[in-house]
Amino acid sequence: MSMGYQDWSECREQLDFHREQVHTIFNDLFASSEQSSSDTEAIIYNDIWLAAKGGDDLAEMFTEAGLLPEVPLEDELSQFAQLGVVRNAPPRAEAMLNHLVPAILARLSQFDYPPVVLQRMINLILAIISRTAYLELLRENISVLTQVMTLCDKSVMVAEYMTDYPFILDELLNPLPPTMDDGEEFKQQLQQSLNRIPLDDIEMRMDVLREVRQTQLLRLCIADLSGALSVSDIGRLLSDMATAVIQETVLMAWQIMTEKHGHLPSAEQSGESVSPGFCVIAYGKLGGQEMGYSSDLDLVFVYRDIKEQTTGENSLDNKRFYIRLAQKIIHLLSTRTRTGVLYEVDMRLRPSGNSGLLVSDIEAFAEYQRNEAWTWEHQALIRGRAIVGDSALAAQFNEVRAEILGRQRDEQQLKEDVSSMRTRMQEHTIAPVKKGQLDLKQSDGGLADIEFLTQYLVLQHAHDFPQLLSATHTESLLKIIAEKGLMPEDDVSVMTAHYSALREQLNQHSLQKKGAVMRDPASLLWQFEQVQALWQQVFHTLD
Repeated sequence: MSMGYQDWSECREQLDFHREQVHTIFNDLFASSEQSSSDTEAIIYNDIWLAAKGGDDLAEMFTEAGLLPEVPLEDELSQFAQLGVVRNAPPRAEAMLNHLVPAILARLSQFDYPPVVLQRMINLILAIISRTAYLELLRENISVLTQVMTLCDKSVMVAEYMTDYPFILDELLNPLPPTMDDGEEFKQQLQQSLNRIPLDDIEMRMDVLREVRQTQLLRLCIADLSGALSVSDIGRLLSDMATAVIQETVLMAWQIMTEKHGHLPSAEQSGESVSPGFCVIAYGKLGGQEMGYSSDLDLVFVYRDIKEQTTGENSLDNKRFYIRLAQKIIHLLSTRTRTGVLYEVDMRLRPSGNSGLLVSDIEAFAEYQRNEAWTWEHQALIRGRAIVGDSALAAQFNEVRAEILGRQRDEQQLKEDVSSMRTRMQEHTIAPVKKGQLDLKQSDGGLADIEFLTQYLVLQHAHDFPQLLSATHTESLLKIIAEKGLMPEDDVSVMTAHYSALREQLNQHSLQKKGAVMRDPASLLWQFEQVQALWQQVFHTLD
């Protein structure tokens, strides 16, 4: 009645008419969206690709396609189309390119920097042009293509990663979980993948280790870029992943060594499943479960020195056996294969540094820490954590760590040692920083200042507060420091928030391969100044 109809039947008749009209339009637009999209690409962007292959001027065609003329896409596309590897591509690869490139061009306008996305996609295509299965994967799965382009837009590191290791593209076919609660899933996946490979096929097992690790890293990057994971989650998951890889690497190295040299009698009797009489100690970011995308592994190897020989034909005493075992572990972790490198390994934190033995008898390690180690080595020990190997040996390491860190120390001497080491670190590691920029790690008030302040407080107070020995993670240590009243809670809150923000910024820099220098630090400047003030409060007596 309000619409002017006499009764319901008249109203319904007109309503159905209009609904049918709207439904027809809807079907025309959406009922076959993929075909419609494909037709549009064929009409507009296929002509652009054909013109690029023919060496024609593309500027006007790009303008007609709705891409801004000031964006120099035409040069990138023309150079790519004229490359020999493209012009001489096999028929199947050429057919894939003739579908794939227009599909890429059709989606470029969705991104803020089309030339960057196009160049990164070109690099990827050049890496897979001889492997048509990957070209087909991108062409036949529009959702995968869109995700790859999105990743290229968001991260240069991920773009280069996909280019270097195209096999990880298969992972994009599977739904990715928005979060990953722990590293157990990765550990199980790694074990299942290796169980399919014969124990004596070391080369294949090395490749599988790398493939599974590279795939997991892509998953973490995607979750990080989507905002699904915090920086603490990322650090923990990267550390869990490294630990699982190290465990499988140690098992592999043990298999190689025992096949060649036989078993150590005491090792056979110990009942340990992973490297009896031998233990891997993680220091640094891995020890603190704070790894970033570009972190290497700070490792120390300890063993139990029992005077015995292996049972094999090429017999070794246990010291030489464990030295060669350590060498094999480092080789398996750091050797580059067709599927990349697992990790770079840094052994400089072992007793006596680069001049020391690759492995240390646990008793010699303890004596070194008691009588020869510098204060900075005790600082490093705070993040020391036994991660793989003989459980009894790990317990012995923990006892040594607790003894050393729990010492009563002279406060003034400790301040001098920590402050002196911090100054030396800045002098030897910080690169020149332009005015208005800050080094997130080494500038005053940066990451290293927070770590050194935390380590100073642990070494100064662990004798009276053994709870400080229970953690290796910097933020966990700061929480204990606040709970025990070793620093005002507000000051600890400033340090904790700043530490988290700096780690987040460094992770984002890693995703963009920017290094540690922040060009516009205005958003963090206040926190830098706050931490500088806290440093002065603690170490003011040295001025």
